[in-house]
Amino acid sequence: MKRYIDIPIFGVHIEVIKPLKEDYPIPLTDTAIRAAKPAKKAQKLFDGKGLYLLITPGGTKSWRLKYHFQGKEKLISLGTYPRDLPERGKGKGNRGQKSH
Repeated sequence: MKRYIDIPIFGVHIEVIKPLKEDYPIPLTDTAIRAAKPAKKAQKLFDGKGLYLLITPGGTKSWRLKYHFQGKEKLISLGTYPRDLPERGKGKGNRGQKSH
């Protein structure tokens, strides 16, 4: 079974980890993100398709996307929460675009 899917981001096709149903039962909600508190170690709150929110011990909440490009795993930072909240419901791979 192929575990990666190709999606276009900023005009470039990248391989993103294909989540299994049991990996991500529901997407992150604004309420769940606001309720998440910093811990002694960095935490990751997964949203699906390689997107997660990294919460540092200092309290910074940053959106990250883990993907594969040319067979190598990559990681990109997409911005901070709440300023750069990914848009929902458009389904066209535009999570990295900022809303103005």
